Amino acid sequence: MARMAIPLFSLLLALASYALADIHFTAPAAAASLQAGSTITMTWQDSGVAPSLADLTNYVINLCAGGNTAGSFLCTLSTLVAGGVFSADNSATATIPAGVGADAVNG
Repeated sequence: MARMAIPLFSLLLALASYALADIHFTAPAAAASLQAGSTITMTWQDSGVAPSLADLTNYVINLCAGGNTAGSFLCTLSTLVAGGVFSADNSATATIPAGVGADAVNG
């Protein structure tokens, strides 16, 4: 099974680009390594900066990979959650698709 490192920042960026809210992810931990084929639970909370989560309705979470330098960021490898509803919960669970990444050190 391929091991793929995906920074928490990537998940945050993917969600924030659609929601335009200031969301604080509480899981997975920063710099967590995720394995293809595994199930991931993402949790978040309102950061206190407008707009609040209560003002939002839907979200999309895309799987992205890469580093924080120009040219090293690749999005969208896969859509993990399409049509999530903020009022349902502050978490989402998805499976990292097999074959979307390769072994690599994230940085």
